[in-house]
Amino acid sequence: MRDHVGYLETKNKARMHVYALPEQHHRRVSSESPALSLCRALGASTPPKPGQTRRLRPPPLLKPKVRLKLASAMALSYPQLQSTPWSHSGLDKSDIIFMCLNRPDATIDLTAPHISQNFTSRSAPKASSTSTAVSDSSTALSMALAFIKQSRGEGLFALGKLLVELAFNSPLENLFEDEDKDHGKVFEFTEYLAAKCLLSEIYEEHGYLYGEAVRRCIEGVDVREKAVENPDFRRVFLRDIFQPLQDTSTFFNGNPG
Repeated sequence: MRDHVGYLETKNKARMHVYALPEQHHRRVSSESPALSLCRALGASTPPKPGQTRRLRPPPLLKPKVRLKLASAMALSYPQLQSTPWSHSGLDKSDIIFMCLNRPDATIDLTAPHISQNFTSRSAPKASSTSTAVSDSSTALSMALAFIKQSRGEGLFALGKLLVELAFNSPLENLFEDEDKDHGKVFEFTEYLAAKCLLSEIYEEHGYLYGEAVRRCIEGVDVREKAVENPDFRRVFLRDIFQPLQDTSTFFNGNPG
């Protein structure tokens, strides 16, 4: 029987019980086998084996099929974790960690992502949220900025950003164009503009279903109350975002079962 190590409470006071994994499933982090974040894995190349000459274009560390699996896994985790203390404002590439199995010969398992989060004590005061004022004029820019602020709080835009990064095997900040910046500096609208501009390439490279899932994360799903506690939102999210990603991964990787 697994050891019960405690529980976390959700917003609706439901308890998420936490159990220790069996020893054969333990992961380890050491100086010989450090953990690897998705942030570091994106764009990295496979290191050559001893005695092997590095080719001009070394293969990527995260293969395309692996990135598609990660995309559907991250989408599936969104409604499961968003309303819990595990994820307050969406997952970031720095929060996703890969580790080794607890075996001497084990290498980093890039197919099993773990989520690293800092927890805040219940007694600690909540940090006051700050937001930049949006112009009163009903311009497309001010409306988009307001949407991004809301989506960041919900984590949906963060998921869309992560899907873009997995599609291109690169952090989004490495994909910015000059027109996305203001005198070389990144401004508030940069991530949204960059993600929108890259959509056409995502459709071409990864297909219609993956592109639609990214677009819905960026532009929002057609539900009035966009909160994971809303059953209608969860239903539409699973249908219009997770399922297209899962179907894309299945098409390229085969039946997951």
